[in-house]
Amino acid sequence: MPNRVLVCYRNATLDPITDPSLKTVEWRDPQLNRPEQTLGGVQFTSQTKWSSQTNGYYPYVVTNSGNWVYAGTGFRDGDSVPGLVGYEADRLFGQYPSPNAVSGTYTLLSNSPFPTTSNTSDYSNSSVYQASSGAWVFSAGTIGWSYALDNFNGFNVVDARIQQTTANVLNRFVNPLVNFTVSASPSSQTVTSGGAASYNVTISPTGGFASQVTLSVSGLPSGATGSFTPNPATASATLSVTTSTSTLPGGYTLTIIGVSGSLTHTTTVTLVVVAPDYTLSASPSSQTVTQGGATNYNVTITATGGFVGQVTLSVSGLPSGAT
Repeated sequence: MPNRVLVCYRNATLDPITDPSLKTVEWRDPQLNRPEQTLGGVQFTSQTKWSSQTNGYYPYVVTNSGNWVYAGTGFRDGDSVPGLVGYEADRLFGQYPSPNAVSGTYTLLSNSPFPTTSNTSDYSNSSVYQASSGAWVFSAGTIGWSYALDNFNGFNVVDARIQQTTANVLNRFVNPLVNFTVSASPSSQTVTSGGAASYNVTISPTGGFASQVTLSVSGLPSGATGSFTPNPATASATLSVTTSTSTLPGGYTLTIIGVSGSLTHTTTVTLVVVAPDYTLSASPSSQTVTQGGATNYNVTITATGGFVGQVTLSVSGLPSGAT
């Protein structure tokens, strides 16, 4: 609307409005409890310290260089780009929730230390994640990101690797829904040591995804192996897990990983390993004899899970004088 002025105090104690629900505070403050990083992936932490040597901008330090964002850049973990972080910086705050991201997509892409205007130490994070809608969200974590894209402002920190990173992000934005998800059933299988189990893996495409997905599994217990048929797959596959007699009983979380180009998605299933065992049964359930007489019961030993041992039998509860 015309002729309106928007005033934002960003501090409840400074805002003269008396109604607490109308005070202009930061999104993360208790009045709202909507931390910025739940949308952007990271949120403002502090301003960088200015000096004549740095002009208030500090190196961008790469982490998780295997992420699709860095494809074709040649970046490795620990590589840095000078003059990129400033004059304000963002990072992930552990005391606030992270974004509601598609499983396996939320990634911190940098960890860049810098001194603040109050002479304390801080750091900046860039981040990326995919929302449940399929949209991708990238945060550079710095106001100075654009300085590496061209020399318009004369900072002389243009970097081809950051240019490629930006191109990767924008290309993904153009086709955000060309993707896939991975699911598996049943959610849990129980086997005895030395036994085998299988899971049905389903690959669900979105936005016209039609590529092959290479599958792998992690979290297998000692002595167990896993294989997929087919692999790579386009629609479905079977994960076959085989344990050995040395596999210890217990519950194990298996992570099924699907990779196609720069896309990676995961799902989990449970494998419960139990030891070989047996059960006892007897028939008939009741016999009647006269004093001094005798009777018989048929005892059956039923093996489970490949049990092959001998069973030593005994009986308790006999009345006095009986054997």
